[in-house]
Amino acid sequence: MEAPTVYRADEAAEVLKCKPSWLKKQAARRAIPVRLIGGSYAWTPEDLEAIVAQRLRPPAAAPRPAAAARPRRPAAATAAAPRAPVRPLRARRA
Repeated sequence: MEAPTVYRADEAAEVLKCKPSWLKKQAARRAIPVRLIGGSYAWTPEDLEAIVAQRLRPPAAAPRPAAAARPRRPAAATAAAPRAPVRPLRARRA
């Protein structure tokens, strides 16, 4: 009988092209399939396939063209607009 292939965090991360710390965090949260062998996380090839299937996302839609920018008002038009009177600030009384 042949021993099953088991990957440790560093090896599994290399296969999945991710960081070992991400794998360990996800395993601790039980967000991905994982096995505990001797108190350490381990993954079988089936576990890695399940992780890929679980995390697989469809490609993002093509980016939409940017909306046309509204033309700005000329600076003279904003400066000529009437403004409310400004009251000077007063010091607080102690």
